[in-house]
Amino acid sequence: DFDDALIEKPPIAPPIVVEGPPRQVLVRLHDWDAREPQYTVRYLVLTENDDRWTVAQHTTRYRAITREELVRSAEVAGFTRTSWSNEQIVGGQQVLVARNGDWV
Repeated sequence: DFDDALIEKPPIAPPIVVEGPPRQVLVRLHDWDAREPQYTVRYLVLTENDDRWTVAQHTTRYRAITREELVRSAEVAGFTRTSWSNEQIVGGQQVLVARNGDWV
């Protein structure tokens, strides 16, 4: 669900702190494309080792998919009963629930 993110295009996500040991901090920087619903994420992982911190960087690309696009894809795949669940939160994100046929 990137509906809000595509409008706001946040440059950074809230950092995540892992108490450890070793203590780590994950910082996510977002570089949004100007015209496409895509962005590059730079993950900076700061790790505390003895008296100093080290930094590792990992980079990946994402395509921001809107709710409408995700529901339409589920319907094209044969799912007829779709809904967004506010209760089933995974990693801070809402979950699309899709059912097919008699499966409950």
